[in-house]
Amino acid sequence: MSLKKLINNKRFNTTTHVLLGLIGGALGVSFLVGGIGIAAGGTPDKGMREEREVSDAEGNYTGTDSDKDRGPGGYDNFYRVFTGKNDSVTKVEQPEITEYILTESPNYRSTGMITPKGIMLHSIGVAVTEAKQQADLFGEENYNIAGVHAFIDSETGEILHTLPWDQEAWHAGEGQARNYIGVEMCETDAGYYTDDYQLHVTDPDKALYHAKTAYKSAVKLFAWLCDRYGFDPLEDGKIISHKEGALRGIATRHGDPDDYWVNAGTNYTMDGFRMDVKAYMEQGESDTEKDASISQITGKYKGSQI
Repeated sequence: MSLKKLINNKRFNTTTHVLLGLIGGALGVSFLVGGIGIAAGGTPDKGMREEREVSDAEGNYTGTDSDKDRGPGGYDNFYRVFTGKNDSVTKVEQPEITEYILTESPNYRSTGMITPKGIMLHSIGVAVTEAKQQADLFGEENYNIAGVHAFIDSETGEILHTLPWDQEAWHAGEGQARNYIGVEMCETDAGYYTDDYQLHVTDPDKALYHAKTAYKSAVKLFAWLCDRYGFDPLEDGKIISHKEGALRGIATRHGDPDDYWVNAGTNYTMDGFRMDVKAYMEQGESDTEKDASISQITGKYKGSQI
C-alpha cells in the first residue's frame, strides 16, 4: 500500500495522524542531535577523544589528535591549531606567530576560559634570549601552575603562542591578572643576574639589540591583540606591565619589564609602549621598515631608543 493510501485509509483517524507526526518529529530530532554530536566530536562526557586529523589556519595537515592531548575541563586538545585567523577578522595584520601550545603543562590542563580584560607585558627575569627554551620549561608536566600566552624571542623576534588567548593563565600569581593575556619577552644573555634580581650588562650593544628586537615584536603582537579584542591601548588598564599590575594590587610584586628596560640601557617606558601600540594600530609598518635591520630603524616608535 502506498504511503498516500495508508494515510488516507479510513482506519487511520485523527489520533493516528498525530501519533505519526510525533514519531516522525522525534526521529528527525534524534537524527539532528546525533549529527550535532558527531560533528562536535562526541558526547559531553567523552569530549573530543576520537582521533582526528587537524590542520592549521591555512588548511595544512599537522597530524592527529588523540587521548593524550586533553584540554581544560577534561576535553581533548581542540586548541592545538588555533591561530586567531580562523575565528576573527582584524584590521591590524596578524604578525607571524609560531603555534607552540603547551598541551602538557599544568596550566593548560587545569584552568578554564576567560574573557580577557587586557594584556600584561612581562620580561622573563633570567639572562636567556631563546623563547623556545623558556616555553619548554613552562610546558613540562611537572612544572608548576604558571603559564603565559606567548613568549617573544629576543634574538630573532619570533613569537611563540603557548596558550589559547582565551584561556586563564597564571602569569602573575592568583590575583585578577589571571584575566589578562600574558606575554613574556625574553631578555639578554649579554649579562648576568645577581641574587637581588638585578641585571648586570656586560655587552651594552648586544643587550640593547635584544631589548629592541623583543620590543618591536611586542608592539606588533599587542597591536593585533588590541584590535582583535577591541582594546584601546591608551585606555586605563588595557595594557599594563607586571610592575603596574603589582601596584594595582592584581599581581605579584615584580618589577618587570620596567626594571629590565632600565638595566638593559634603554629608555623604554610603559607609556611609550602604549603609544607605540596605538601608532602601529593606526599606521602599520612601512615597507622600508619591514626590510631594514633593527639598527637602521629610527624614529618610528615614540618609545624606542635608537
